[in-house]
Amino acid sequence: MGGLAILLAGVALALHLLLVLAAAPLVTGLLRWVKARLLGRRGPSP
Repeated sequence: MGGLAILLAGVALALHLLLVLAAAPLVTGLLRWVKARLLGRRGPSP
């Protein structure tokens, strides 16, 4: 039973890593868009 728990923990860790890597560019783009809006621009600088 202990081996199964370690395997599931590894799978959960891998899924979490993939989720963080996929979400990072989206969060960065959202923050740049919000900053541009607050400064009165249409969008982030290219």
